[in-house]
Amino acid sequence: MEKQIFELTYGASIVADGNKFLVTFRDLSNVFTCGTTHEEAIFNAVEALDGVLLEMVVEDLEIPLPSNRKPNEEAIPVSPKVAAPVMLYALRKNSAHTILYQLNNNAAATCRPSAMRIV
Repeated sequence: MEKQIFELTYGASIVADGNKFLVTFRDLSNVFTCGTTHEEAIFNAVEALDGVLLEMVVEDLEIPLPSNRKPNEEAIPVSPKVAAPVMLYALRKNSAHTILYQLNNNAAATCRPSAMRIV
């Protein structure tokens, strides 16, 4: 039986702006960062995403699940040490069935089948 992996990965727009790369998230308008290189911008994006999501858990705020990425967006994964508590928090606040359905549809859209785990 093939199982599906569920990843907490948000689409981000990374745009060159002079000597910087600006990163914004469509699903999380309060998360943004930059870097002097594309790689540094991605690294900073993961840190910014992790920090804001953890703070949203602490403040008991609604966390939007990632929507399907647009063609011009890059996938920025939430680090596993943050994704686990965020997913547990979201499962407690919302219907587990709804969350798993949304994540399954997003995973199917990105074609990432593997062993099932919620991280």
